[in-house]
Amino acid sequence: MDAVRLRCGHRKMLYDEACLHIQNFAQNMVNIQYQITECYKCSFLPFMDIYDAQIKKQIVKTTYGTNFRFNFDNNYVDRLLYFEQHGHYGINILQSNVSEHFTISPPNNANTPLYSLLWALFIGIILWNVGFFIMKCTPLYSRLFQPYLIVNEAENDLGAVAPSRSENTSPLFFFNEPDVNHEIHIERRIKSLDVFRGITITLMLFVNYGGGKYWIFQHSPWNGITIADVIFPWFAWIMGASLILSINSHLRNSVTKKKIFMKVILRSITIFVIGIVLNSMNNNNVETLRFLGVLQRLSLAYMFVAVLETFFLTRPVRYYISGRIRKVEEWLYCWIQCIVMVCLVGTYYCFVSYLNVPGCPKGYLGPGGLHMNGSFANCTGGAVGYVDRIFLNNHLYNGTLVSSVYHNELPFDPEGLLGTLTTAFTVFMGAHASRIILCYRTPNGRLTRWLIIAIILGLLGGHFCGWSKEEGSMPLNKNLWSISFAFVTSSLAFLLKSILFYIVDYQSWWSGAPFHQMGKSAILVYIGHIITKDTIPWNFKPLDYSTHSTVLWMNVWSTSLWIIIAVILDVCNIHVRI
Repeated sequence: MDAVRLRCGHRKMLYDEACLHIQNFAQNMVNIQYQITECYKCSFLPFMDIYDAQIKKQIVKTTYGTNFRFNFDNNYVDRLLYFEQHGHYGINILQSNVSEHFTISPPNNANTPLYSLLWALFIGIILWNVGFFIMKCTPLYSRLFQPYLIVNEAENDLGAVAPSRSENTSPLFFFNEPDVNHEIHIERRIKSLDVFRGITITLMLFVNYGGGKYWIFQHSPWNGITIADVIFPWFAWIMGASLILSINSHLRNSVTKKKIFMKVILRSITIFVIGIVLNSMNNNNVETLRFLGVLQRLSLAYMFVAVLETFFLTRPVRYYISGRIRKVEEWLYCWIQCIVMVCLVGTYYCFVSYLNVPGCPKGYLGPGGLHMNGSFANCTGGAVGYVDRIFLNNHLYNGTLVSSVYHNELPFDPEGLLGTLTTAFTVFMGAHASRIILCYRTPNGRLTRWLIIAIILGLLGGHFCGWSKEEGSMPLNKNLWSISFAFVTSSLAFLLKSILFYIVDYQSWWSGAPFHQMGKSAILVYIGHIITKDTIPWNFKPLDYSTHSTVLWMNVWSTSLWIIIAVILDVCNIHVRI
Protein backbone atom coordinates (compact mmCIF):
# COMPACT_ATOMS: atom_id res chain seq x y z
CA MET A 1 0.00 0.00 0.00
CA ASP A 2 2.81 2.42 0.91
CA ALA A 3 4.62 1.62 -2.33
CA VAL A 4 1.50 2.58 -4.29
CA ARG A 5 1.02 5.77 -2.29
CA LEU A 6 4.60 6.83 -2.91
CA ARG A 7 4.16 6.69 -6.67
CA CYS A 8 3.06 9.65 -8.75
CA GLY A 9 2.54 8.81 -12.37
CA HIS A 10 5.50 6.80 -13.60
CA ARG A 11 7.94 7.80 -10.85
CA LYS A 12 8.39 7.18 -7.16
CA MET A 13 8.36 10.27 -4.96
CA LEU A 14 11.50 11.18 -3.03
CA TYR A 15 11.92 13.36 0.05
CA ASP A 16 10.29 16.81 -0.13
CA GLU A 17 8.02 15.74 -2.97
CA ALA A 18 4.25 15.47 -3.27
CA CYS A 19 1.85 14.44 -6.04
CA LEU A 20 -0.58 16.94 -7.55
CA HIS A 21 -3.65 15.58 -9.43
CA ILE A 22 -5.19 18.09 -11.84
CA GLN A 23 -8.50 17.46 -13.60
CA ASN A 24 -9.82 19.77 -16.28
CA PHE A 25 -13.61 20.25 -16.36
CA ALA A 26 -13.36 23.27 -18.64
CA GLN A 27 -14.28 22.95 -22.27
CA ASN A 28 -10.94 24.06 -23.60
CA MET A 29 -7.20 23.67 -23.06
CA VAL A 30 -5.71 25.43 -20.05
CA ASN A 31 -2.08 26.46 -19.82
CA ILE A 32 -0.55 26.27 -16.33
CA GLN A 33 2.58 28.11 -15.18
CA TYR A 34 4.32 28.08 -11.81
CA GLN A 35 6.54 30.20 -9.60
CA ILE A 36 8.09 29.08 -6.29
CA THR A 37 7.83 31.51 -3.39
CA GLU A 38 11.59 31.50 -2.74
CA CYS A 39 12.13 32.98 -6.21
CA TYR A 40 11.52 36.63 -5.33
CA LYS A 41 9.79 38.75 -8.01
CA CYS A 42 10.41 36.06 -10.61
CA SER A 43 8.64 35.47 -13.87
CA PHE A 44 6.47 32.37 -14.24
CA LEU A 45 7.79 29.16 -15.80
CA PRO A 46 5.85 26.58 -17.87
CA PHE A 47 4.27 23.78 -15.83
CA MET A 48 1.88 21.90 -18.17
CA ASP A 49 -0.91 22.14 -20.73
CA ILE A 50 -4.05 20.21 -19.85
CA TYR A 51 -6.92 19.57 -22.25
CA ASP A 52 -10.68 19.21 -21.73
CA ALA A 53 -11.66 16.23 -19.52
CA GLN A 54 -8.01 15.30 -19.04
CA ILE A 55 -6.47 14.20 -15.71
CA LYS A 56 -2.75 14.68 -15.08
CA LYS A 57 -0.47 13.84 -12.20
CA GLN A 58 2.68 15.83 -11.56
CA ILE A 59 5.34 15.67 -8.83
CA VAL A 60 5.82 18.98 -7.03
CA LYS A 61 8.42 20.10 -4.48
CA THR A 62 7.34 20.73 -0.91
CA THR A 63 10.33 22.79 0.28
CA TYR A 64 8.75 26.10 -0.72
CA GLY A 65 5.27 27.22 -1.58
CA THR A 66 4.29 27.25 -5.26
CA ASN A 67 2.19 29.88 -7.00
CA PHE A 68 0.28 28.37 -9.94
CA ARG A 69 -1.16 30.52 -12.72
CA PHE A 70 -4.01 28.99 -14.73
CA ASN A 71 -4.29 30.77 -18.06
CA PHE A 72 -7.75 30.72 -19.65
CA ASP A 73 -8.69 32.36 -22.93
CA ASN A 74 -9.29 35.85 -21.62
CA ASN A 75 -8.06 35.82 -18.06
CA TYR A 76 -5.95 33.94 -15.55
CA VAL A 77 -6.39 32.65 -12.01
CA ASP A 78 -3.56 32.41 -9.43
CA ARG A 79 -3.42 29.86 -6.63
CA LEU A 80 -0.71 29.82 -3.98
CA LEU A 81 -0.39 26.22 -2.77
CA TYR A 82 1.69 24.55 -0.07
CA PHE A 83 2.30 20.82 -0.04
CA GLU A 84 3.69 18.33 2.45
CA GLN A 85 5.93 15.36 1.82
CA HIS A 86 4.35 12.35 0.02
CA GLY A 87 0.85 13.79 0.14
CA HIS A 88 -1.51 13.42 -2.82
CA TYR A 89 -3.41 16.60 -3.58
CA GLY A 90 -6.09 17.40 -6.10
CA ILE A 91 -7.32 20.52 -7.85
CA ASN A 92 -10.17 20.87 -10.35
CA ILE A 93 -10.17 23.31 -13.22
CA LEU A 94 -13.68 24.66 -13.72
CA GLN A 95 -15.07 26.93 -16.40
CA SER A 96 -12.98 30.12 -16.07
CA ASN A 97 -12.13 29.28 -12.46
CA VAL A 98 -10.15 26.86 -10.28
CA SER A 99 -11.28 25.02 -7.17
CA GLU A 100 -9.42 25.09 -3.88
CA HIS A 101 -6.95 22.24 -3.59
CA PHE A 102 -7.96 19.22 -1.53
CA THR A 103 -6.17 16.23 0.01
CA ILE A 104 -6.56 12.87 -1.67
CA SER A 105 -4.05 10.99 0.47
CA PRO A 106 -2.55 12.42 3.69
CA PRO A 107 1.16 13.34 3.73
CA ASN A 108 3.93 12.06 5.97
CA ASN A 109 5.39 14.25 8.69
CA ALA A 110 8.80 15.05 7.19
CA ASN A 111 10.09 16.40 10.52
CA THR A 112 9.54 13.22 12.56
CA PRO A 113 13.12 11.90 11.95
CA LEU A 114 14.53 15.29 12.93
CA TYR A 115 12.56 15.31 16.19
CA SER A 116 13.81 11.78 16.90
CA LEU A 117 17.39 12.94 16.31
CA LEU A 118 17.01 15.88 18.69
CA TRP A 119 15.67 13.60 21.43
CA ALA A 120 18.49 11.12 20.82
CA LEU A 121 21.07 13.91 21.08
CA PHE A 122 19.52 15.25 24.26
CA ILE A 123 19.53 11.83 25.92
CA GLY A 124 23.02 11.06 24.57
CA ILE A 125 24.49 14.27 26.00
CA ILE A 126 22.99 13.53 29.40
CA LEU A 127 24.30 9.95 29.42
CA TRP A 128 27.72 11.10 28.16
CA ASN A 129 28.17 13.64 30.95
CA VAL A 130 26.80 11.35 33.66
CA GLY A 131 29.15 8.57 32.55
CA PHE A 132 32.07 11.01 32.34
CA PHE A 133 31.32 12.27 35.86
CA ILE A 134 31.19 8.71 37.25
CA MET A 135 34.39 7.73 35.47
CA LYS A 136 36.12 10.89 36.69
CA CYS A 137 35.58 9.75 40.26
CA THR A 138 37.48 6.49 39.72
CA PRO A 139 41.25 6.03 40.18
CA LEU A 140 41.47 4.60 36.64
CA TYR A 141 40.55 8.00 35.20
CA SER A 142 43.47 9.71 36.91
CA ARG A 143 45.93 7.13 35.65
CA LEU A 144 44.75 7.24 32.07
CA PHE A 145 43.87 10.87 31.49
CA GLN A 146 45.64 13.05 34.05
CA PRO A 147 48.77 13.48 31.85
CA TYR A 148 46.61 14.90 29.08
CA LEU A 149 44.38 17.26 31.05
CA ILE A 150 46.50 20.33 30.34
CA VAL A 151 45.95 21.22 26.71
CA ASN A 152 46.82 24.19 24.62
CA GLU A 153 44.52 27.16 24.59
CA ALA A 154 45.55 29.61 21.87
CA GLU A 155 43.22 28.38 19.17
CA ASN A 156 42.59 29.18 15.52
CA ASP A 157 39.79 28.60 13.06
CA LEU A 158 40.41 24.96 12.18
CA GLY A 159 42.91 23.81 14.79
CA ALA A 160 44.72 25.17 17.78
CA VAL A 161 47.74 27.37 17.26
CA ALA A 162 50.53 26.30 19.54
CA PRO A 163 53.09 29.11 19.66
CA SER A 164 56.18 27.79 21.31
CA ARG A 165 58.73 29.51 23.45
CA SER A 166 61.33 28.13 21.11
CA GLU A 167 61.76 29.41 17.58
CA ASN A 168 63.06 26.06 16.40
CA THR A 169 59.58 24.55 16.13
CA SER A 170 58.29 23.49 12.73
CA PRO A 171 55.85 26.14 11.40
CA LEU A 172 53.40 23.61 9.99
CA PHE A 173 52.55 20.85 12.47
CA PHE A 174 52.76 20.91 16.26
CA PHE A 175 52.41 18.07 18.72
CA ASN A 176 52.05 18.30 22.51
CA GLU A 177 53.05 21.97 22.76
CA PRO A 178 52.86 23.67 26.15
CA ASP A 179 50.51 26.56 26.84
CA VAL A 180 52.13 29.99 26.76
CA ASN A 181 49.10 32.21 27.25
CA HIS A 182 49.77 33.72 30.65
CA GLU A 183 46.78 36.06 30.51
CA ILE A 184 44.57 33.16 31.58
CA HIS A 185 45.37 31.12 34.63
CA ILE A 186 45.98 27.43 34.03
CA GLU A 187 43.43 26.39 36.62
CA ARG A 188 40.73 28.52 34.97
CA ARG A 189 41.41 27.76 31.32
CA ILE A 190 39.01 29.03 28.72
CA LYS A 191 37.79 25.94 26.92
CA SER A 192 34.73 27.57 25.40
CA LEU A 193 36.56 28.67 22.25
CA ASP A 194 37.53 25.06 21.51
CA VAL A 195 33.96 24.01 22.28
CA PHE A 196 32.65 26.74 19.97
CA ARG A 197 34.95 25.53 17.20
CA GLY A 198 33.92 21.94 17.85
CA ILE A 199 30.22 22.77 17.57
CA THR A 200 30.89 24.67 14.36
CA ILE A 201 32.99 21.93 12.75
CA THR A 202 30.37 19.33 13.73
CA LEU A 203 27.60 21.38 12.14
CA MET A 204 29.76 21.90 9.07
CA LEU A 205 30.32 18.15 8.65
CA PHE A 206 26.62 17.44 9.08
CA VAL A 207 25.69 20.12 6.54
CA ASN A 208 28.34 19.06 4.02
CA TYR A 209 27.23 15.45 4.25
CA GLY A 210 23.69 16.55 3.43
CA GLY A 211 22.02 17.76 6.61
CA GLY A 212 19.28 15.16 6.16
CA LYS A 213 18.20 17.25 3.15
CA TYR A 214 16.25 19.56 5.46
CA TRP A 215 16.05 23.13 4.18
CA ILE A 216 17.26 24.57 7.49
CA PHE A 217 20.57 22.73 6.97
CA GLN A 218 20.90 23.91 3.37
CA HIS A 219 22.28 27.27 2.28
CA SER A 220 19.81 29.99 1.37
CA PRO A 221 19.44 30.23 -2.42
CA TRP A 222 20.05 33.97 -2.19
CA ASN A 223 18.77 36.30 0.55
CA GLY A 224 18.02 34.94 4.01
CA ILE A 225 19.88 32.96 6.61
CA THR A 226 19.81 29.33 7.76
CA ILE A 227 21.90 27.24 10.15
CA ALA A 228 24.13 26.28 7.23
CA ASP A 229 24.80 29.95 6.48
CA VAL A 230 26.22 30.83 9.91
CA ILE A 231 28.90 28.11 9.95
CA PHE A 232 31.43 29.80 7.68
CA PRO A 233 31.28 33.22 9.41
CA TRP A 234 31.59 31.53 12.78
CA PHE A 235 34.82 29.91 11.60
CA ALA A 236 36.06 33.33 10.54
CA TRP A 237 35.06 34.80 13.91
CA ILE A 238 36.81 31.99 15.81
CA MET A 239 39.91 32.54 13.67
CA GLY A 240 40.01 36.15 14.81
CA ALA A 241 39.50 35.20 18.44
CA SER A 242 42.41 32.80 18.17
CA LEU A 243 44.91 35.00 16.40
CA ILE A 244 44.84 37.61 19.18
CA LEU A 245 45.68 34.95 21.78
CA SER A 246 48.45 33.61 19.57
CA ILE A 247 50.01 36.98 18.75
CA ASN A 248 49.80 38.05 22.38
CA SER A 249 51.56 34.85 23.42
CA HIS A 250 54.38 35.51 20.96
CA LEU A 251 54.78 39.11 22.16
CA ARG A 252 54.94 37.98 25.80
CA ASN A 253 57.74 35.63 24.85
CA SER A 254 59.69 38.46 23.19
CA VAL A 255 59.20 37.17 19.66
CA THR A 256 59.92 40.03 17.24
CA LYS A 257 57.07 41.39 15.12
CA LYS A 258 59.07 40.57 12.01
CA LYS A 259 59.09 36.87 12.93
CA ILE A 260 55.39 36.99 13.82
CA PHE A 261 54.69 38.62 10.47
CA MET A 262 56.57 35.89 8.61
CA LYS A 263 54.64 33.20 10.50
CA VAL A 264 51.35 34.89 9.60
CA ILE A 265 52.28 35.00 5.92
CA LEU A 266 53.48 31.39 5.92
CA ARG A 267 50.33 30.18 7.64
CA SER A 268 48.11 32.12 5.25
CA ILE A 269 49.90 30.67 2.23
CA THR A 270 49.67 27.16 3.69
CA ILE A 271 45.91 27.42 4.22
CA PHE A 272 45.41 28.90 0.75
CA VAL A 273 47.42 26.11 -0.91
CA ILE A 274 45.50 23.43 1.00
CA GLY A 275 42.30 25.00 -0.34
CA ILE A 276 43.60 24.85 -3.91
CA VAL A 277 44.63 21.21 -3.48
CA LEU A 278 41.17 20.29 -2.14
CA ASN A 279 39.54 22.11 -5.07
CA SER A 280 41.65 20.11 -7.51
CA MET A 281 40.03 16.90 -6.27
CA ASN A 282 36.90 17.90 -8.20
CA ASN A 283 38.67 19.56 -11.12
CA ASN A 284 42.40 19.39 -11.82
CA ASN A 285 42.23 21.20 -15.16
CA VAL A 286 44.39 24.30 -14.65
CA GLU A 287 42.35 26.21 -17.24
CA THR A 288 39.15 25.91 -15.22
CA LEU A 289 40.46 25.12 -11.71
CA ARG A 290 38.59 27.08 -9.07
CA PHE A 291 41.05 29.43 -7.36
CA LEU A 292 38.82 30.53 -4.49
CA GLY A 293 37.03 28.60 -1.77
CA VAL A 294 36.36 28.42 1.94
CA LEU A 295 39.98 27.97 3.04
CA GLN A 296 41.19 30.55 0.53
CA ARG A 297 38.70 33.12 1.85
CA LEU A 298 39.71 32.35 5.43
CA SER A 299 43.42 32.60 4.62
CA LEU A 300 43.08 36.03 2.97
CA ALA A 301 40.87 37.46 5.71
CA TYR A 302 43.13 36.01 8.39
CA MET A 303 46.25 37.43 6.73
CA PHE A 304 44.81 40.94 6.56
CA VAL A 305 43.65 41.03 10.19
CA ALA A 306 46.66 39.16 11.56
CA VAL A 307 49.13 41.51 9.85
CA LEU A 308 47.14 44.48 11.15
CA GLU A 309 47.15 43.13 14.69
CA THR A 310 50.81 42.11 14.50
CA PHE A 311 51.93 45.68 14.00
CA PHE A 312 49.29 47.50 16.07
CA LEU A 313 48.33 45.11 18.88
CA THR A 314 49.01 46.80 22.22
CA ARG A 315 49.18 44.86 25.44
CA PRO A 316 46.96 46.29 28.19
CA VAL A 317 48.88 48.53 30.61
CA ARG A 318 46.36 49.14 33.35
CA TYR A 319 48.16 51.75 35.42
CA TYR A 320 47.95 54.22 32.49
CA ILE A 321 44.14 54.08 32.53
CA SER A 322 41.86 55.05 35.40
CA GLY A 323 38.32 56.22 36.06
CA ARG A 324 35.34 55.66 33.76
CA ILE A 325 37.54 55.27 30.72
CA ARG A 326 38.53 51.85 32.11
CA LYS A 327 35.08 50.63 31.00
CA VAL A 328 36.00 51.01 27.34
CA GLU A 329 39.74 50.44 27.53
CA GLU A 330 39.65 47.60 24.95
CA TRP A 331 38.69 50.15 22.28
CA LEU A 332 41.60 52.40 23.21
CA TYR A 333 44.02 49.60 22.37
CA CYS A 334 42.62 49.07 18.87
CA TRP A 335 41.51 52.47 17.58
CA ILE A 336 43.83 52.18 14.58
CA GLN A 337 42.46 48.74 13.70
CA CYS A 338 38.91 50.08 14.07
CA ILE A 339 39.57 52.89 11.61
CA VAL A 340 41.03 50.43 9.10
CA MET A 341 38.01 48.13 9.48
CA VAL A 342 35.56 50.99 8.98
CA CYS A 343 37.44 51.90 5.80
CA LEU A 344 37.32 48.26 4.70
CA VAL A 345 33.56 47.98 5.19
CA GLY A 346 33.13 51.39 3.55
CA THR A 347 35.12 50.21 0.54
CA TYR A 348 32.84 47.18 0.18
CA TYR A 349 29.76 49.42 0.44
CA CYS A 350 31.06 51.82 -2.21
CA PHE A 351 31.86 48.97 -4.60
CA VAL A 352 28.47 47.26 -4.34
CA SER A 353 26.53 50.54 -4.35
CA TYR A 354 28.30 52.67 -6.95
CA LEU A 355 30.38 50.47 -9.27
CA ASN A 356 29.11 50.73 -12.81
CA VAL A 357 28.18 47.21 -13.95
CA PRO A 358 27.33 47.11 -17.68
CA GLY A 359 23.64 46.46 -18.28
CA CYS A 360 22.77 46.57 -14.58
CA PRO A 361 21.43 49.29 -12.28
CA LYS A 362 23.80 50.68 -9.69
CA GLY A 363 23.49 49.00 -6.33
CA TYR A 364 21.87 45.86 -7.74
CA LEU A 365 22.35 42.99 -5.29
CA GLY A 366 20.06 40.39 -6.82
CA PRO A 367 20.69 36.94 -8.26
CA GLY A 368 19.91 37.78 -11.88
CA GLY A 369 18.17 35.13 -13.93
CA LEU A 370 14.41 35.17 -13.29
CA HIS A 371 14.69 37.86 -10.63
CA MET A 372 12.69 41.01 -11.34
CA ASN A 373 10.90 39.11 -14.11
CA GLY A 374 14.19 38.55 -15.91
CA SER A 375 14.95 42.26 -16.36
CA PHE A 376 18.50 41.82 -15.04
CA ALA A 377 19.21 38.25 -16.10
CA ASN A 378 22.94 38.90 -16.63
CA CYS A 379 23.51 40.82 -13.40
CA THR A 380 24.03 37.94 -10.97
CA GLY A 381 25.59 39.27 -7.78
CA GLY A 382 25.81 42.84 -9.08
CA ALA A 383 29.25 44.37 -8.51
CA VAL A 384 30.40 41.37 -6.44
CA GLY A 385 29.87 38.93 -9.29
CA TYR A 386 31.10 41.40 -11.91
CA VAL A 387 34.49 41.87 -10.22
CA ASP A 388 34.98 38.09 -9.95
CA ARG A 389 34.06 37.51 -13.60
CA ILE A 390 36.58 40.15 -14.68
CA PHE A 391 39.55 38.87 -12.70
CA LEU A 392 38.83 35.14 -12.41
CA ASN A 393 36.76 34.41 -15.54
CA ASN A 394 36.85 30.61 -15.98
CA HIS A 395 38.06 29.91 -12.43
CA LEU A 396 34.77 30.41 -10.60
CA TYR A 397 32.45 28.07 -8.76
CA ASN A 398 29.34 27.32 -10.80
CA GLY A 399 27.15 25.08 -8.69
CA THR A 400 25.33 27.25 -6.14
CA LEU A 401 21.72 26.67 -5.16
CA VAL A 402 20.79 30.04 -6.64
CA SER A 403 20.89 28.62 -10.17
CA SER A 404 18.30 25.95 -9.34
CA VAL A 405 15.88 28.60 -8.04
CA TYR A 406 16.53 31.64 -10.24
CA HIS A 407 17.79 29.78 -13.33
CA ASN A 408 20.65 32.22 -13.81
CA GLU A 409 23.29 31.25 -16.36
CA LEU A 410 26.22 33.42 -15.25
CA PRO A 411 28.75 31.77 -12.92
CA PHE A 412 28.88 33.15 -9.40
CA ASP A 413 31.42 32.29 -6.72
CA PRO A 414 30.10 32.58 -3.13
CA GLU A 415 33.71 32.96 -1.93
CA GLY A 416 34.60 35.77 -4.30
CA LEU A 417 37.02 38.69 -3.97
CA LEU A 418 34.88 41.55 -2.62
CA GLY A 419 33.34 39.41 0.10
CA THR A 420 36.83 38.98 1.56
CA LEU A 421 36.60 42.58 2.82
CA THR A 422 33.54 41.94 4.98
CA THR A 423 34.91 38.53 5.99
CA ALA A 424 37.94 40.36 7.36
CA PHE A 425 35.53 42.43 9.44
CA THR A 426 34.05 39.21 10.84
CA VAL A 427 37.57 38.01 11.72
CA PHE A 428 38.25 41.34 13.38
CA MET A 429 35.12 41.02 15.51
CA GLY A 430 36.40 37.67 16.75
CA ALA A 431 39.75 39.28 17.46
CA HIS A 432 38.02 41.93 19.52
CA ALA A 433 36.31 39.25 21.59
CA SER A 434 39.73 37.97 22.66
CA ARG A 435 40.99 41.51 23.18
CA ILE A 436 38.26 41.81 25.81
CA ILE A 437 39.65 38.65 27.45
CA LEU A 438 43.07 40.28 27.68
CA CYS A 439 41.70 43.57 29.03
CA TYR A 440 39.21 42.21 31.58
CA ARG A 441 39.91 39.31 33.91
CA THR A 442 36.54 39.08 35.61
CA PRO A 443 33.83 36.92 33.97
CA ASN A 444 31.22 39.66 34.41
CA GLY A 445 33.42 42.19 32.67
CA ARG A 446 33.88 39.91 29.67
CA LEU A 447 30.28 38.72 29.46
CA THR A 448 28.83 42.22 29.75
CA ARG A 449 30.94 43.57 26.88
CA TRP A 450 30.35 40.55 24.65
CA LEU A 451 26.59 40.84 25.11
CA ILE A 452 26.59 44.60 24.52
CA ILE A 453 28.50 44.16 21.27
CA ALA A 454 26.14 41.32 20.26
CA ILE A 455 23.14 43.61 20.74
CA ILE A 456 24.73 46.53 18.86
CA LEU A 457 25.78 44.37 15.91
CA GLY A 458 22.36 42.71 15.80
CA LEU A 459 20.61 46.09 15.70
CA LEU A 460 22.95 47.38 13.00
CA GLY A 461 22.45 44.24 10.94
CA GLY A 462 18.67 44.54 11.29
CA HIS A 463 18.85 48.18 10.22
CA PHE A 464 20.84 47.41 7.06
CA CYS A 465 18.52 44.57 6.01
CA GLY A 466 15.42 46.57 6.87
CA TRP A 467 14.31 43.85 9.32
CA SER A 468 13.12 41.85 6.32
CA LYS A 469 14.39 39.15 4.02
CA GLU A 470 14.14 40.94 0.68
CA GLU A 471 13.33 44.63 1.05
CA GLY A 472 16.32 46.05 2.93
CA SER A 473 19.04 48.19 1.37
CA MET A 474 21.64 45.53 2.25
CA PRO A 475 19.84 42.17 2.66
CA LEU A 476 21.18 39.27 4.68
CA ASN A 477 23.14 37.38 2.04
CA LYS A 478 25.84 34.79 2.60
CA ASN A 479 26.74 34.62 -1.12
CA LEU A 480 27.61 38.33 -1.12
CA TRP A 481 28.76 38.33 2.53
CA SER A 482 26.78 41.55 2.80
CA ILE A 483 27.37 44.06 5.58
CA SER A 484 24.17 43.04 7.34
CA PHE A 485 25.22 39.38 7.10
CA ALA A 486 28.62 40.15 8.66
CA PHE A 487 26.95 42.08 11.49
CA VAL A 488 24.22 39.53 12.26
CA THR A 489 26.48 36.46 12.15
CA SER A 490 29.08 38.22 14.32
CA SER A 491 26.31 39.13 16.75
CA LEU A 492 25.26 35.48 16.94
CA ALA A 493 28.90 34.46 17.46
CA PHE A 494 29.28 36.86 20.40
CA LEU A 495 26.04 35.54 21.85
CA LEU A 496 26.99 31.86 21.54
CA LYS A 497 30.49 32.55 22.84
CA SER A 498 28.95 34.25 25.90
CA ILE A 499 26.66 31.29 26.58
CA LEU A 500 29.46 28.76 26.21
CA PHE A 501 31.84 30.80 28.35
CA TYR A 502 29.22 30.98 31.09
CA ILE A 503 28.29 27.28 31.20
CA VAL A 504 31.71 25.77 30.34
CA ASP A 505 34.31 28.09 31.86
CA TYR A 506 32.53 30.17 34.48
CA GLN A 507 30.01 27.74 36.04
CA SER A 508 31.67 24.50 34.83
CA TRP A 509 28.24 22.97 34.22
CA TRP A 510 29.49 21.20 31.11
CA SER A 511 32.91 19.82 30.22
CA GLY A 512 32.37 20.69 26.54
CA ALA A 513 32.72 17.05 25.47
CA PRO A 514 32.71 15.84 22.78
CA PHE A 515 32.86 19.21 21.00
CA HIS A 516 35.95 20.23 22.95
CA GLN A 517 37.79 17.28 21.40
CA MET A 518 36.38 18.06 17.95
CA GLY A 519 37.61 21.63 18.22
CA LYS A 520 41.19 20.52 18.90
CA SER A 521 41.33 18.27 15.81
CA ALA A 522 39.33 20.49 13.48
CA ILE A 523 41.88 20.85 10.67
CA LEU A 524 42.33 17.09 10.42
CA VAL A 525 38.57 16.54 10.50
CA TYR A 526 37.96 19.20 7.85
CA ILE A 527 40.51 17.87 5.37
CA GLY A 528 39.66 14.26 6.17
CA HIS A 529 35.93 14.63 5.60
CA ILE A 530 36.51 16.18 2.17
CA ILE A 531 38.87 13.39 1.10
CA THR A 532 36.66 10.58 2.42
CA LYS A 533 33.27 12.17 1.77
CA ASP A 534 32.07 9.56 -0.73
CA THR A 535 33.90 6.55 0.64
CA ILE A 536 32.96 3.68 2.94
CA PRO A 537 32.52 3.66 5.94
CA TRP A 538 31.65 7.35 6.01
CA ASN A 539 29.21 7.21 3.19
CA PHE A 540 27.45 4.57 1.20
CA LYS A 541 24.28 4.70 -0.83
CA PRO A 542 21.24 3.59 1.18
CA LEU A 543 18.52 1.47 -0.31
CA ASP A 544 15.87 4.15 -0.16
CA TYR A 545 16.03 7.93 -0.69
CA SER A 546 12.27 8.45 -0.52
CA THR A 547 12.28 10.00 2.96
CA HIS A 548 14.41 12.29 5.05
CA SER A 549 14.91 9.52 7.60
CA THR A 550 17.39 7.43 5.61
CA VAL A 551 19.44 10.43 4.52
CA LEU A 552 19.39 11.97 7.99
CA TRP A 553 20.71 8.90 9.80
CA MET A 554 23.34 8.38 7.11
CA ASN A 555 24.59 11.94 7.66
CA VAL A 556 24.50 11.49 11.44
CA TRP A 557 26.54 8.29 11.06
CA SER A 558 29.17 10.04 8.91
CA THR A 559 29.48 12.93 11.35
CA SER A 560 29.60 10.63 14.39
CA LEU A 561 32.56 8.71 12.96
CA TRP A 562 34.61 11.91 12.95
CA ILE A 563 33.55 12.71 16.50
CA ILE A 564 34.79 9.28 17.60
CA ILE A 565 38.08 9.81 15.75
CA ALA A 566 38.53 13.24 17.38
CA VAL A 567 37.92 11.80 20.87
CA ILE A 568 40.43 9.00 20.27
CA LEU A 569 43.04 11.48 19.01
CA ASP A 570 42.51 13.65 22.06
CA VAL A 571 42.88 10.67 24.41
CA CYS A 572 46.16 9.85 22.62
CA ASN A 573 47.16 13.53 22.84
CA ILE A 574 47.58 13.82 19.07
CA HIS A 575 46.63 17.19 17.60
CA VAL A 576 47.41 18.32 14.07
CA ARG A 577 47.66 22.09 13.71
CA ILE A 578 48.55 24.66 11.12
